[in-house]
Amino acid sequence: MQLTDYLFSLPFRIVGSLLLAAVLLTTGVQALHAQGEVTFGETTFVNNFPDSLMFSSTATSTDGDIVKAELVYGVRRNLGSESRTRVAVPVEPGATVDLTYFLDTDGTTSAPSTPYFFHWRVMTEDGVVHESAEQLVRYDDSRFDWDVFAGDKVEVWTHDRNLSLGEDALAIAEEALRRQQPLFGEELAFPIRIIVYNDKDEFAAWHAVRDDAVGGQAFSDMGITTQIVDGFGSHRSWLEDVVPHEISHLYYYQVSENPSSPTPHWLNEGVAQYNEFHEHDGSVRAVRRAAEDGDLLLLTALEDGFGGDEQRFRFSYDVAVSAIVYLVETYGETGMAALLRAYQSGFVTDDAFAQALGLPFDQFQRDWISWLGVSPEQYPTPTPWPFPTPFPSPTPMVFATATPNSDGDMDSAEITPTNTPVAIAEAATATPTPSPMPLATPSPTRQSSGQEAVGIDLCGSLGLIAPLLIVGAIPVWRRKRKNMTA
Repeated sequence: MQLTDYLFSLPFRIVGSLLLAAVLLTTGVQALHAQGEVTFGETTFVNNFPDSLMFSSTATSTDGDIVKAELVYGVRRNLGSESRTRVAVPVEPGATVDLTYFLDTDGTTSAPSTPYFFHWRVMTEDGVVHESAEQLVRYDDSRFDWDVFAGDKVEVWTHDRNLSLGEDALAIAEEALRRQQPLFGEELAFPIRIIVYNDKDEFAAWHAVRDDAVGGQAFSDMGITTQIVDGFGSHRSWLEDVVPHEISHLYYYQVSENPSSPTPHWLNEGVAQYNEFHEHDGSVRAVRRAAEDGDLLLLTALEDGFGGDEQRFRFSYDVAVSAIVYLVETYGETGMAALLRAYQSGFVTDDAFAQALGLPFDQFQRDWISWLGVSPEQYPTPTPWPFPTPFPSPTPMVFATATPNSDGDMDSAEITPTNTPVAIAEAATATPTPSPMPLATPSPTRQSSGQEAVGIDLCGSLGLIAPLLIVGAIPVWRRKRKNMTA
């Protein structure tokens, strides 16, 4: 028998038919899964700043009932890593489910305008996970109707004030950015939102702990600053201090942030004081007098914070800005920029000063004391002050001329709903949390369309057909063997 006889023998035709049937079967299964999908409705928000934010939407499945749901959210950061939190959303299994999650922020320091990115995840009864497109929402302070003054990189938000306040704040902010660029050595890479409150009560309402000594606050990783500008006296003098001060903290964060090599507190606050528009001669004179009287606070004692009574607290700012005045006078703005880059590169203080300025920190401190007009030998042993650095950095209400102080890819347009989110990175615990759904690779609009099931069906189909292939091949093999041995 010729080879063609074997190929077109009845057993081979049977095997070929079975193979064709298997291919058609798995193709049909794949087409069936590809048609199944989950669509998500528009997400709406109920904003009760500063107490809560509620997310609501719907999901509809054509691929079996939806049996589990979650909200995945996190805070968008300008620099550093971004973490996400997955929280269970209770649903009644069905083809269409309501999705609601209540984010409780009562009793927390929830920064106004915190930017939240989020998306929904649901699981259908066949175990396939679907995800909505990622969106962005801001947890704005919904208690007031805001007037917004927008520049190229700055927005100023005010409410119930003369328009001149917002216009002045915007002009000062843009001037501060121009002045600070040489000191930091680059342009600010992210936009700034400046939110102005009219009194201490408005400001304190969204803080977990009220501190009447604080007049402003910088949330550096989000590009947000908040200030109190009351209606008494001229607001411009205060704005010329507090606005550049807080912008400095945002800029400083951009050029120096490295979790493995934190910068000293005095350096951050000293630079912010230095960037205010008023002169610093009074602060330098006060520090010189204290040095002559033997009452100087060393920089080493101010590495972790400005703790102590009010007098020490206020004097700490004078000390810090005096050191920055000395640094810039001696090493120039390029020296300051180089020092901050050294921290950003991972150098700790001694190595950062040696890398940028050519001398260890201890020598820098001794030179600064000499510049103040006294012998460094008068202050041989620094005593660290055991107070942690507060974050975000607060701006004190009091000072010289009202001097202040102060972590997946996302590709979505910002939503601007009437109500907007909050700086909480933990899941609410009011609702029992069932076991989380399995992780799956997200697509821009939803998760897989049944490819996992297709893989199983294909393997199953081949598993059923494999024995038939072997049985069908036996007669052909026997006939061929007989002819070959004849």
